[in-house]
Amino acid sequence: MRRIAMMVLAAALGSAAAMPAEAAQARIVTHAPAAVHPVRYDGHVREHRRAHEQARIAAAARREARRIERERAERQAWRQAQHPYGHHGGW
Repeated sequence: MRRIAMMVLAAALGSAAAMPAEAAQARIVTHAPAAVHPVRYDGHVREHRRAHEQARIAAAARREARRIERERAERQAWRQAQHPYGHHGGW
């Protein structure tokens, strides 16, 4: 980020040598913020963070669903082991 700002500033100062002082100052102020794009960069970081957070939540939800299914299967297996021939004793 700093490198881009310095390159923009150097380019603006290099072209400012050929202009009058007032025009050079106006040109530096006009072009420096447009070249840096702080809002787009910040937006990209927020978007990346949001996507990462959503992926983390989705992974946690999948783990929880697997845990619930495993516990359900364990309970069902335990219940079936308590009555190996069914509730009526195999009749």
